[in-house]
Amino acid sequence: MLRYLYIGLCVLLAVAGLTMAGVRWMQRYAEAPPIDPRESQVTNTGQPVVDTNSLPELYAVGDFQFTDQDSQTFNQGSVAGKVWVGYLFFTACPGQCPIMTTSMRAVSESFLDEEGIYFAGFSVDPETDTPERLTQYATQYKASNPRWRMLTGPVEDVERLAVSGFRLGSVDDPQMHSEKFVLVDSQGMIRNYYDGTDESEMETLKQDIRRLLDEQGTQGASKS
Repeated sequence: MLRYLYIGLCVLLAVAGLTMAGVRWMQRYAEAPPIDPRESQVTNTGQPVVDTNSLPELYAVGDFQFTDQDSQTFNQGSVAGKVWVGYLFFTACPGQCPIMTTSMRAVSESFLDEEGIYFAGFSVDPETDTPERLTQYATQYKASNPRWRMLTGPVEDVERLAVSGFRLGSVDDPQMHSEKFVLVDSQGMIRNYYDGTDESEMETLKQDIRRLLDEQGTQGASKS
């Protein structure tokens, strides 16, 4: 009888220990910071990417509408069915923007004859960056690709795109805007982020653009 009581007590203690361990694990899990898909290879559903050679589908950019350097409307419809690269900048930026703009010029010039790719810079200082000012800036940096659009619009729209669309954080302080380039596929899904001041990442960006263009071409062929 005592033997069975002893065994039962051991079982109860083991169950209690496992329960406490489970509680502690759940507390740590609840306190853990959310996974950032830009730091770890996960899809927009939070699942790990098995094939690291593929580009994960991260977020949908959503709707937007801005005015380009030619005073023409540029919105999600302008890039429907197109691959595009978006980024944040402003013309008076003394820090990373000149480097980013030079990087974007180099990338865009690699696709001068490719109509399936657009490049879109969104100013975080729209009060200064009028279409006229953006035209001057494009001339200053010898922007030769006609599908490289420099855009302005209400600051609340820029904030919405930066936070909810690109997931790059607030642009309340223009000087602190993100240096990331955002690669978006033909379905409006963000596929990856790249440091716009890093030459090696620009090479990766060009390779990934070509991958998406090939992917788009394959999908288009399969639908025809």
